[in-house]
Amino acid sequence: MRNVARLLAALSVALIMILPAAGMARADGSALWEMLRLDELAAIMAEEGQAYGDDLAEQLFEGGGGPSWDAFVAEQYDPERLIRQIRPMFASALDAAGSDDLEAFYGSDLGQRIVENELEARVAFLDEEVEEAAYEMADAQASADPERSALIEEFIEVNDLVEANVAAALTYSYAFNLGLVDGEAFEGSMTAADALAETWTQEDAIRADNRRWLVAQLSMAFTPLSDEEIREYIEISRSPQGQALNTAFFTAFEPALTDIARALGEGVARFMAGRDI
Repeated sequence: MRNVARLLAALSVALIMILPAAGMARADGSALWEMLRLDELAAIMAEEGQAYGDDLAEQLFEGGGGPSWDAFVAEQYDPERLIRQIRPMFASALDAAGSDDLEAFYGSDLGQRIVENELEARVAFLDEEVEEAAYEMADAQASADPERSALIEEFIEVNDLVEANVAAALTYSYAFNLGLVDGEAFEGSMTAADALAETWTQEDAIRADNRRWLVAQLSMAFTPLSDEEIREYIEISRSPQGQALNTAFFTAFEPALTDIARALGEGVARFMAGRDI
């Protein structure tokens, strides 16, 4: 079964992993949006969200969630709704100045293969057996090919993926806990301060879990790439434009994902109490 604390941040984790650096020539962001296939990504996010909703129901609801819960989760993760929320903020957060080299990279054969590989890894990780096998593969690679593993660790470090994802996970976990408070899951016995305190107790577990998850999924996604191609990807990610765009993605995606986390918390509370959601 998936770890619920990590699932609260799974969308953020994968978004950051897939989109560490990119550029665009048009200020409305449409070229980059198409280049990175973000419509497809939104559809994958919807599948991940439904899987997360299933896990929540299995762990928290006696007898599972049923059609009303499934419909509620599907509404929160509706891909068209996500696109409407995210795309305008994505465009406004971008700065087109000096990004020609980055757009050239993502428009190249290597750049497009990277996007394809990472989207495929996202889909593959929807299967829990595949995910577990990827953990085993990454552990074996650390011993058999330490140079390759070091490249993956360098990629993670250059993009600050662990700490960025820990921060995002804590934000979403806090929003989820606030949703529980909003929905009166604890009949007034839990306050916003309690929700914050509960969130911080998860920090170490979230950090360890997300590091393991990142290494495994990146190892899978990078399997078809040569070491030199990974180094080229790292250098693009290291550029000032790539670093700035990492921040821009948080600006674009975080509000929508935080809203979803809070809505799910409130939905859980209402469903547990037998109220309409």
